[in-house]
Amino acid sequence: MSLLNKVVVFGDAAGGADYGIQVVWDARANVDAAGEPISKYYPGDSRFFLVIVPAGIELVEVMATDANATVTEVGPVTRPQVDRLLFDEAGKLLNLSRLPAGAVTPTWYGRTATETVEGQRIKASVAPVLADIAYSYAAIQFRMTAPPELAIGPDEDDDWPIGVVVYAEVVS
Repeated sequence: MSLLNKVVVFGDAAGGADYGIQVVWDARANVDAAGEPISKYYPGDSRFFLVIVPAGIELVEVMATDANATVTEVGPVTRPQVDRLLFDEAGKLLNLSRLPAGAVTPTWYGRTATETVEGQRIKASVAPVLADIAYSYAAIQFRMTAPPELAIGPDEDDDWPIGVVVYAEVVS
């Protein structure tokens, strides 16, 4: 199951650029009582997703495409992330999958290097080198509750056909 999303950015400085807003399922919150990932969805179920908003962007509204679904802001959260990166050139900037909210901790395999982080990008002082880059990222957690009349269920082909639109504005 994938979360379909669209980001709409307003404001004088928007200009159609990519502002780095990400919308992803919250794997940490979408688990059952035993801590296992939830794989079966039923009408009326709630699931959690994260909206990752970089500095200089303000959320205006987050809405579901189904008027009978509800989207509720739960609040700010921090989640751990580990990205495995192969640095093939010294000093070459690579993208991290999320914007770190603080320091990163590399685990080097084979050679070691010194890392330099620039926003959501990172570079190593030597190459080639392989590393797991561990860090935390900040997000806003939302709960989406499907309407009870939605035709979803436990079968593999069933889907939760609801999209999310994030409206945001450039503030700096």
